[in-house]
Formats: sequence, C-alpha cells, structure tokens
Amino acid sequence: MAVLNFSVLTIPQLASEHFSSSKHISDFVVSVTAIQQIGGVIGKIINGFIVQKLGGKIMSWTYLSSLSVLSLGLSAVRGSTKPVGIIMMGYEYLSSIQWTSLSNIMEREYANNPDKISRGITIISFASTFGAITGKIVATALLNIGDW
Repeated sequence: MAVLNFSVLTIPQLASEHFSSSKHISDFVVSVTAIQQIGGVIGKIINGFIVQKLGGKIMSWTYLSSLSVLSLGLSAVRGSTKPVGIIMMGYEYLSSIQWTSLSNIMEREYANNPDKISRGITIISFASTFGAITGKIVATALLNIGDW
C-alpha cells in the first residue's frame, strides 16, 4: 500500500522532468490521475467475481507478480510519458484485487469463526491506511533528500 501511494508525489515529479511549463505539468498530473481512477473502478466491478472463481491465493500471487511487472515498466519509461497513465491505471486495478483476495482467504480459513474474520478485516484496514500514510511521508522525505 505504501508503494502504491508514492504515485501521489512521483507523478508530479515525473511530469516536471518532462515538461517545463506549469500548465503542461498540471495537465499531465490531472490526466494521469483521472485515468488511474478508471482502473480502480473497473477492478472493483469485476475483481470480486474473478477472485471468487479462481481463489484468493492465486489472485494474490497474480496481484504481486503483476505489480512487479508494472513497477518495472514505470521505471523504464524514458522520453515518452504516454505509458504512465496506463501503468497507473493498472496499479489501481491491481489494488482492488488484493483486498478481495485477502477477504476470500480469511473467509476460507476462518469460516467457522466470525470473530477472527472480523479481526482480520480490521487489521487489514489499519494496515492499508497506515501504508497509505507511510507511503506519502516516506516518498516526500525521499524526494526532499535526493536530487530526484
């Protein structure tokens, strides 16, 4: 979760490396952010059904593998900024898989113990929120420390 939230700071930084005018930078950031949200919406609509069909463990593995590939793709972007929006859309799409996968795994493991399922969902919620906050703080620190 922390890594996914680095984009809040890295997308504007990436835009400033490719564009000189503030209008182009803001246009790029707005466009990427809008495209990114589409991935999340699509994922929330269909991923529940996919996870139910294939299972939480397989889909969690798929999430982590796909996230790695997209991260490599984002790090390889040179010269053109066009792939950034699609890659960020993929990040959002993938993040909707993990929540559903973890819920599916807990339901299978603790089907007879609703207290454990409830506790697990609470822990995942805290971890997600903490990861988002930590990601933003760490990314800000990294951008301020180095000459990025």
